[in-house]
Amino acid sequence: MSQWDWFFTSAKGRRYIEIKKTPYFTPKSKRRRVLPVEPVIWDTVHKYHKEGDVFIVPGNPPKVYTPETEPNNLHYRCECHHRTLVAWLRMKGIEDDKPCHLLRKEFGSYVATSFGIFVAQRLLGHSSPAVTDAFYAGLIDLPELSHAKVPNTKAEPDSGA
Repeated sequence: MSQWDWFFTSAKGRRYIEIKKTPYFTPKSKRRRVLPVEPVIWDTVHKYHKEGDVFIVPGNPPKVYTPETEPNNLHYRCECHHRTLVAWLRMKGIEDDKPCHLLRKEFGSYVATSFGIFVAQRLLGHSSPAVTDAFYAGLIDLPELSHAKVPNTKAEPDSGA
């Protein structure tokens, strides 16, 4: 349930999104984090911003629960958009039980492979690199080591020379 007020520009002009706890959302890691937003993403997302919108993805108004009344399984407030995304992913051949979560895993794997486990930890909001390692390291595509030469350890037969 990301909100428009999470986006901000620093004094130096760099753009960020601050993922934080709100009455409608608690980050998976329970901690706030600030992530840089590339200009192309900022511009693309902000094309859809309408004055007065609170949430980036429109949907039903969220319900506010107290810890005592919060149900175990919350109904996602952007159900229509979620179903549309799932249908699109299915059309693209994604058959996973949780196709949106698979996107997160693919993203985490890509980041861990390309930029390292610590960058993936930060972007995914994990509390430690051990959490990232436990759930994403098995998905990492290791580079092919075709350029590496392994020395021949077998003794060559004596040619009698």
